[in-house]
Amino acid sequence: MRLDALPEGHNGFREYIGEQQNVKYFQVEDFLCGMLPNDHFDFMFSYGCLCHVSFEGIKEYAKNLYPKLKSNSNCFWIVADYEKYNSAMSNFSQLNVFNALLPKSLKYLPIRLIFSLLSKFSRRTAFLKDEDNIPRPGRWYNAGIERTCEMPSEAGYQIIDSDVSTCLRDPVIHFQKL
Repeated sequence: MRLDALPEGHNGFREYIGEQQNVKYFQVEDFLCGMLPNDHFDFMFSYGCLCHVSFEGIKEYAKNLYPKLKSNSNCFWIVADYEKYNSAMSNFSQLNVFNALLPKSLKYLPIRLIFSLLSKFSRRTAFLKDEDNIPRPGRWYNAGIERTCEMPSEAGYQIIDSDVSTCLRDPVIHFQKL
């Protein structure tokens, strides 16, 4: 099942995965998750979504998803963490795939210049530590690793790993429903 704030047609969901009878798409307008059955899911994965939800919204999702999950369900949530993001951006030259692919030989100078230009266009700037709660398109909310790991524990989950380290820019938190 997929929950999304946008309508199914907006993001080309079916064009991307095809028509699958066992996949359901729900456009949500709140954090209640009322359309989901209780004690049904044993795995939950959220990537690139909760970073656009306020911390209060993330807390509501954690609370309201709890009864929807089976015992010992595994959850993996990516959230925005300005500190990890800023660290990744300050080390961008070591992390950038274009730099890793740059050939060292001068005979490839035109390719090196192309990769160098691509690298400059793909570089992002560090976030400011703005802590307002004003929604705006594309907005990231700084949930942070520590604060987000405290929240599932309060909701009855157990933190397995505060960051599984599969993403250099954002933490992916692994927790389980007890």
